[in-house]
Order: sequence, then C-alpha cells, then structure tokens
Amino acid sequence: MPLHQYGGQILAMAQLFQGMGQVYEAQAQFELAALAYQQALERYQAASFPYGQIFVLERLAHLYREQGQGDRAEYFTRQAQALQAETP
Repeated sequence: MPLHQYGGQILAMAQLFQGMGQVYEAQAQFELAALAYQQALERYQAASFPYGQIFVLERLAHLYREQGQGDRAEYFTRQAQALQAETP
C-alpha cells in the first residue's frame, strides 16, 4: 500500500475517533469522550498532523476542566500551546 494512502487511512480513523469524542462529549459521557479523543490524538500523531492534534488536545483540556481536574486540563493546554508555537 502506498504511504500516502496509508496516511490517509490514519487521518480518516483519527477523524472518526474525533467525531465519536464530540458525540460523547455532547452526551456528557466524559470518560468515553476522553478515550475517543485519546485514540484520535494517537492517530493524528502517527500521521504527523499537528492541526488535528491541537484540536484534540484543546478538547481534552476542556473536558478535564469541566470535570474539575484543573491539573490535567493545564497539562493538555500546555501541550496544545507548545504544538501551536511550533506549527506554521
């Protein structure tokens, strides 16, 4: 399988998990949302797609902030900010 096709499949899976995370988040199923976002993040990282990574990191930060887990929220916020700073 050509590398570009493989990368496209990884991005499609990342987007699928991201969408699942958004649905779970809207339904207030925060644990499932976090799991789906983590799966999306891993795939965006594998595909070297920083824009998807930033979006998911920000969603994770929001989820944890809403759950009163400020330290975890700050961790994901810092990761998103660092990635934003190095992304053109």
